[in-house]
Amino acid sequence: MALTGIDIFKKLPKTNCGECGVPTCLAFAMILASGQSALTACPYVSKQAKEELDQASSFPIRPLIIGPGDKELKIGRQEKLQDVEMMSKEILRQCQEELIKRFGGLSDLPRELANTIANLYYKHFTLKKDHEESKILPKSLEKYENIFDGMPHWIEDHETVFALLPMMPEIVKFLRGIDKVKQPNYYKMWVETFLDTLKYKITNAPKKSGIRRMIERRFRAKHVREIPNLIDLL
Repeated sequence: MALTGIDIFKKLPKTNCGECGVPTCLAFAMILASGQSALTACPYVSKQAKEELDQASSFPIRPLIIGPGDKELKIGRQEKLQDVEMMSKEILRQCQEELIKRFGGLSDLPRELANTIANLYYKHFTLKKDHEESKILPKSLEKYENIFDGMPHWIEDHETVFALLPMMPEIVKFLRGIDKVKQPNYYKMWVETFLDTLKYKITNAPKKSGIRRMIERRFRAKHVREIPNLIDLL
């Protein structure tokens, strides 16, 4: 039987660091209990707590496993399967090389933000391959019985990549220029702002209060179109 949000909260480190994408451990516990996040989003949870909370953080359908050994990626949410079923090793390689070339890797960034940036580059190379291989219609639309079902996502991906990808080097450079030790709250504020803008697509995020953004994030989480844990494959 799945644990409640309070049960999960008792096992969390209670640092309220915000690196999971929400401002408090209690809020994260509630989101985790509802199945809208994964325990891996918490960078400070103990190994023992991970084992004890495995039932709460796993999804009620059989997971799809991609990749060998320590590079294994498990996807359990039904709405995410369509995004990963066509994953290409070649695109993963291109994505990895680009992230290393541009940023030297993203391991110093909070995990959720690093995964969002990785997804943007994965979409970029997926769309590039799509254009190269398509004749009349984009190849990525062939998986839909009715191409009009997939067209909104295809258009959204193009608009997202076109608008946001050029901003990534400046965003990463800006965050790396902040002293996380001397200015932890300032760093956290900007990480949350970039996540709200890039991942959750909250309009005018910097002008909204933390509570308002947390509420919007909660409702927009189910509409996020990302490959969870993609960063682990890169």
